[in-house]
Amino acid sequence: MSDLQKTSELHSMGVAGLAAALAAREVSAVEAARHFLARIHAGEALGAFVAVDDEATRAQARAADARIAAGDAPARAGVPIA
Repeated sequence: MSDLQKTSELHSMGVAGLAAALAAREVSAVEAARHFLARIHAGEALGAFVAVDDEATRAQARAADARIAAGDAPARAGVPIA
């Protein structure tokens, strides 16, 4: 799957769809975090977020990917929440 296809799919997935894609390892939590952080920063002028901690988000995504790989992840591990 190309990066453009993946970006389009990530944008249109709901929570359950993204959780399923993460569990199936079709997408990583790091890829999802990167995608949604980019969307947040692209729309900064909207003022939708008071604060965004990119590094903490990336660290949490890496931790979620590790738990998914180990088979020790809760159902919604890696799904970004805002």
